[in-house]
Amino acid sequence: MSTYKKPVLVQFPDADEVTIDLASLGSGLKFTVPDLDKIEYEWEVAPVLGSEPVEWADRKALASYDDEGNAQKLTELELTVPKARLEKYRGQVVELRYRYFSESDDYGDDMVSAPVRLKVK
Repeated sequence: MSTYKKPVLVQFPDADEVTIDLASLGSGLKFTVPDLDKIEYEWEVAPVLGSEPVEWADRKALASYDDEGNAQKLTELELTVPKARLEKYRGQVVELRYRYFSESDDYGDDMVSAPVRLKVK
């Protein structure tokens, strides 16, 4: 079982299963990553939809950097699953999670959150 809380959907109430109407979704499904303080700033995080592989472009850093290159750990982070990516799940239920990544990436499934089930229509 995961030690990381499920994604917090921005546009929907907190629930284990949510119905997503693609017609009224806009450009994508936005969610925040809770408990960022449990992870070091050198890590990255990305959305995981079903069993799809995570693309490098989906990864977001847990820190921002000033002009001198000093890291500032983020206290809030919002990720988006594009509407086009959800289209292939229309009429199905798919799990949304987030996963943390490090340079070594030796942690496997230990770094994956609990899911939110999305009923896509």
